[in-house]
Amino acid sequence: MAYDPITELLAVTHPEGDLITFWHLPSLRLFKALDIEKPRGINMNIEQGYWVVTGGKNQAHLSKIERNLLQLELLIEQSFITGSHLYRLSELRGC
Repeated sequence: MAYDPITELLAVTHPEGDLITFWHLPSLRLFKALDIEKPRGINMNIEQGYWVVTGGKNQAHLSKIERNLLQLELLIEQSFITGSHLYRLSELRGC
């Protein structure tokens, strides 16, 4: 899950459903759903205004979703990256 404080949307990955859902937290309503193969890790780049998503079945892919458009853009189609967690460097450094 990843939260965008500007739009107040919470993005939730559903790997087994090949889906990402966006929930508007103040209203507790589903805002949008996007089809994506086996989404795993997701994080919000607040400064740049997009979510970064990893996923995939046999090989991993890396995508981004623009904050205002909520449209999926494939950045890396096939990769050997693994793992289901994405972190902002500022979080790791404690900034």
